[in-house]
Amino acid sequence: MEARIRENYQYKDSEELLALRASNDLTDVARRILDEELAARQIAPGEIAAGTQLYADLASVQQEGQAALASIPARFMAKLIDVWGVALIGFGINFLLALMLPLAAADVLFTATVVLFVAYLFAKDGIAGRSLGKRAMGIMVVDADTGKPCSVPKSILRNVLGFFLGFIDALFALGAKRQRLGDMAANTRVINK
Repeated sequence: MEARIRENYQYKDSEELLALRASNDLTDVARRILDEELAARQIAPGEIAAGTQLYADLASVQQEGQAALASIPARFMAKLIDVWGVALIGFGINFLLALMLPLAAADVLFTATVVLFVAYLFAKDGIAGRSLGKRAMGIMVVDADTGKPCSVPKSILRNVLGFFLGFIDALFALGAKRQRLGDMAANTRVINK
């Protein structure tokens, strides 16, 4: 068993060994052999400690980043609120106003309502990074690189792709980074806020 562990470590580069040393998954035997391999490579104890700490810090940041990502149920509920809630309120108000207007004006009002609703669906995440549904669910869309709230152009890109690709786009949210294809194209992610 020890020979196999030793052989496995010999084929890894020093960076991989330091990353492995930062994990808590090693047995005492595996850790001892790993330390022997690092010493055989003439890596100073201070370098080993610094490298181990660096990789432990990186792993911690990655775990925190994953925890900050919005859950799939929260995203789904936000989508329901945005589509059905806004539609019911918007078209309900439209219906009530149409009862008080002449037929020609009611047609113009209906057309304007449809245009505003579609514009909302595409640009909604660019309104301070939060649509009404996302605001209600405590989540928001941010730029994946800067962490700043999503802009209107990025919102339009991510939501147009979602509109045209539908369920296929949504399936990608099940991945490790929870990014739909629209999120990947716009370089955004949905986080808890």
